[in-house]
Amino acid sequence: MRKTSSLILTLSLSLLLGVVACDNSPNGERIPEDLTTLNIIDDDYRNFYEIYVGSFYDSNGDGVGDLKGVEQKLSYIKDLGYNGIWLMPIFTSPSYHKYDAEDYFEIDPDFGTMEDLKDLVEAAHEMGINIILDLMINHSSATNQLFIDAANDYARYLANPSGYVKPSTLSNKDWYVFQEGASGGYTNITIGGKTFYYESNFSANMPEFDLDNEGVRDYFESIAHYYLSEIGIDGFRLDAVLYYYYNQHERNQEYLTEFHDYCESINPDVYIVGEAWISTNYIKEYYANSSVESYFYFGANDVSGTIASSTGAGGSFLRSYFDLVVEDIPTNTMGPNNVPSIPAMFLDNHDTNRIAFSNMASTKFYYGLLAMLNGAVFTYYGDELGVTGAKSNGDPSLRCYMPWDEGEFTGKTNNPEGATTNYIYPSYEEQKDDANSIYNYYKKANLLRNQLPSIARGQITSVGENTNCFDIMSTPKSDEYYLTIEKTYGEEVICIIINFNINETLTYNYLEHGYNEVVGQLVVDANTYIGLKGEGNLSLPPQAIAIVRK
Repeated sequence: MRKTSSLILTLSLSLLLGVVACDNSPNGERIPEDLTTLNIIDDDYRNFYEIYVGSFYDSNGDGVGDLKGVEQKLSYIKDLGYNGIWLMPIFTSPSYHKYDAEDYFEIDPDFGTMEDLKDLVEAAHEMGINIILDLMINHSSATNQLFIDAANDYARYLANPSGYVKPSTLSNKDWYVFQEGASGGYTNITIGGKTFYYESNFSANMPEFDLDNEGVRDYFESIAHYYLSEIGIDGFRLDAVLYYYYNQHERNQEYLTEFHDYCESINPDVYIVGEAWISTNYIKEYYANSSVESYFYFGANDVSGTIASSTGAGGSFLRSYFDLVVEDIPTNTMGPNNVPSIPAMFLDNHDTNRIAFSNMASTKFYYGLLAMLNGAVFTYYGDELGVTGAKSNGDPSLRCYMPWDEGEFTGKTNNPEGATTNYIYPSYEEQKDDANSIYNYYKKANLLRNQLPSIARGQITSVGENTNCFDIMSTPKSDEYYLTIEKTYGEEVICIIINFNINETLTYNYLEHGYNEVVGQLVVDANTYIGLKGEGNLSLPPQAIAIVRK
């Protein structure tokens, strides 16, 4: 059963979250804002913060970020408005990225100890922050003892098939996918004079488990039980779920349901989000046919995704965002046991280009558009400071150090080998006191999600019906580059008004459309604000977002 009770909190927020402007601004009368009251519901529609531990904060001066460093920065994360943390892989591993686990029951010593993880989880829970762990079920490291034992056992089997006896080791030849002949996606190995091949879809160091083996399934249930029961984590981010049974969607969905339901038997409030890099139609099938509540939506991420592309041509491309809201996000898909889908929305992550670029206003606006969507939202560490990184420079460049300050500073981490850095925006220490910073924009956007549960959870009742945005026009009028999204949650009805134009101010009369009050404001330029001109006429500056309520 999900928790549904609301927790009304107050939080002392910096006045920097308010917009500032000269008294003679043409925007009209300033509308008061509530910057302190929160209405955070303890469910899975959270604001998540994704952390690569090795580059976040170094607590002991060895140049590598660690779990103690994350614990020391929990107040930073909470103050930003995040109430969920996704820890990228932390198990022992020979790689810097650690997606190839050597031992699922040990924390990589670079990152700390199991006690450190326990302490982090306990401290996070005291602050109302849930923690989910990255879990790689499809493959392990080739240096994992499970694979070493299994490969040796397969070699023994090849040497004497008729005399084969199952070994006493935990794993055996049936734990991984082996075959005698070469084929695509397989790597060769020679043991005892016998050459054979193992499935390795990602790299030679990542052999694929055989999930047809009940022993493998039991093993991952034991992992889930340990971290949910003994450590107290709140769920898992499941890596590469399409590779459990490579592109066999029905079998993947069956296993995902089995794993999820087992986890739910340990913790009824467990949260699981799956990585399925696949088209929207297939994602909807995964929601409908598995009990996993969330899957990442990849269509909106990166500079080519539906969010960034909707801001092009001065705002006239907003149809891309309209389609995202109306058609692409499966908010109404019901899975087994009538569990509603909770879309996992994000702008970038460790596998994609960082979303920040030299246009600060658009960099902010991207997150504002993300924050207005249904579901859970995920932010990659450093995005709130405008950290950049290009996939073309290699994965290490997507995992560069967190710029807490300029130059050399306490907690600074070394970059992964081969990483290329280019910090075009100031550090946290400079941004935190700047009302116009990317940091304070993210903070304000998260505040709105934490004040108005209807943003993430509301049923969408109308989109764009009060506009002529989508008429085919050769020379569209600037004031037609806006979108309205009405959402209903319980007895609350809100409307989100978004001005997509990058140059012109929009006027919108909320009283004429049946709304009574302004409850949210978000602007990309803190030198202006959303004002009131006459009875009910809102003045929305370029790329501004207003929220009104009935």
